[in-house]
Amino acid sequence: MVNKLYLNNFYIDNIQQEVNNLNFNYVAQDNEYKDSIFQYVHNVHYDGTPLVDPLLKIAKEKLNIKWATRIKVNKLFPQKVSEEQVQHLWHQDKINKGYISLIYYVNDSDGDTIVGGYKNTPKAGEMIYFDSDLFHRPSLPTKNERIIINFVFEKRCKI
Repeated sequence: MVNKLYLNNFYIDNIQQEVNNLNFNYVAQDNEYKDSIFQYVHNVHYDGTPLVDPLLKIAKEKLNIKWATRIKVNKLFPQKVSEEQVQHLWHQDKINKGYISLIYYVNDSDGDTIVGGYKNTPKAGEMIYFDSDLFHRPSLPTKNERIIINFVFEKRCKI
């Protein structure tokens, strides 16, 4: 199941400015397949930074989580790819149960996120979250870049 959360407009603008800053250090993602898609990635310290602190605050308030095991910014550009390359995009963030994936959309884009049979079109300030063992993938944008901040959280045990 996929659920949604939203961020205050004040923070939306700040995050957009930061990830589009020329000094924001992106690296090209190492791809498992030689014919994979191309994207830039920026890893974020797990304890947070001013960039992700408002998102971490919402996640801690709304979700039953302990801490983040991964935080990264993905910047995906429009590109021509084959259907086989698109199929390589299906993945799980974790293969084990007990984790929650949260995707924060930095900008509006036509690069949808598909989780199982659910499709979400990125809108700036919107977040979706789901169990990390669910298969999901991005759709490649055709008009503008798709920028997300991806979190993987460990769930708290229910007592």
